[in-house]
Amino acid sequence: MRAFLERFRNPSATHDDWILDGTMTGIGLVLHLIVSLVLLSSILGGTITASWVVALFVGSAVFLSYWLRHHYPELFLIGVFVGNAILLVAPYPTAAYLVLIAAVYDFAHWYAPPRVRLGLIVGLVFALVAPLIWWFSKTFGDGYWMAIIFAAILVAAVITAYSMGRRTHDVEEARVKQAVAEEDRRRVEIMELQAEKRGAEVRIRTDIARELHDIVAHSISVMVVQAEGGRALAYKSSDQAASVLDTIADTGREALTEMRRIVRVLRSDAVDEEARIASPRIAEIPVLAERAGASLTVIGSPVPVKDGLALTIYRVIQEALTNALKHAGPNSRPVVEMRWEPDEVTVTITNKGTGRSSVSDHRGSGLIGMAERVQAHEGDLKTGPTKGGGFKVWARFPLVAASPNQNAAFNQASLVTSR
Repeated sequence: MRAFLERFRNPSATHDDWILDGTMTGIGLVLHLIVSLVLLSSILGGTITASWVVALFVGSAVFLSYWLRHHYPELFLIGVFVGNAILLVAPYPTAAYLVLIAAVYDFAHWYAPPRVRLGLIVGLVFALVAPLIWWFSKTFGDGYWMAIIFAAILVAAVITAYSMGRRTHDVEEARVKQAVAEEDRRRVEIMELQAEKRGAEVRIRTDIARELHDIVAHSISVMVVQAEGGRALAYKSSDQAASVLDTIADTGREALTEMRRIVRVLRSDAVDEEARIASPRIAEIPVLAERAGASLTVIGSPVPVKDGLALTIYRVIQEALTNALKHAGPNSRPVVEMRWEPDEVTVTITNKGTGRSSVSDHRGSGLIGMAERVQAHEGDLKTGPTKGGGFKVWARFPLVAASPNQNAAFNQASLVTSR
């Protein structure tokens, strides 16, 4: 029996529903008893008949089924419809028809078309057939107006209950659809945020790889070239060899400083002022060219630029000189030219050709990183061999005015023509 009842149980019903339905059942039973006694005295003249007894007990059973309304809704509907069908044998009104109105509402509330129309049809059948039986049985005498009035009241009540049930059903369905749509929207937002986060992580990893490549590749290339030259100078001039060793040491220390700056930025949530100030600037390009054994020519008057653009210009020159040292050998004689115009700055780095000590594994990513840096500042980059067998890197950057605090960090006097 318990397993049978579990098939009809509503899992969303609560203990409070039991209390509410039980209270309404008690009120309904009292009302049903009062109506039955009034009919017994007014219509039957105080004579208890078999039909009155059937109406009393069956009507009571219908009201008792109301207790199942929320926990066992299908059993409630079956009990109401069957009970009211039995009550048709009693040729006078009973309060049990109030439960029929509630059943029509629940049917319209819980079920979807086309099944929901069954509840409306059954309710209308009871609303029309019952008054018709009362009329033929002359429950209210020879007049038919009372039967018509009861029929109109029951039909209006059934249609109203059905309409309210459908309205409640549509509102809840729309609320569920809205909740599902909101959940889908949140899921899409989460996916977009995750995709954006992954994209940001990829960009960060790319930036870190590019920075490390520029720093390590250039510094190691300079130290290798200086070490090879220092080995030859050691037999000729100890003073020049010591100068070469100083250059190697300075380059190594600079590389370590740059790498510590990157690590410090990675460990913090935001780039601190110390890390920002430590970024290479335009004024440090002459030192960069000198260590790489390159000549530097500056045409025009340098102007302050933003830190990001200054770093990009520095890295482009650094990467070009690194490639010259790695692939063109120690005798490449690189030349750096910076041309400052009112609205742009161009950088040109050339070398004289491939030396005998040139070695390449063809796996470098320097040119790719260089192109990414230039494009990030809406600039142009051209690279390729020259007619004399060398290699040329040309980059153009549009100028954007720097803020006052960046003007203070720009040491224009340090950037002079170097040959």
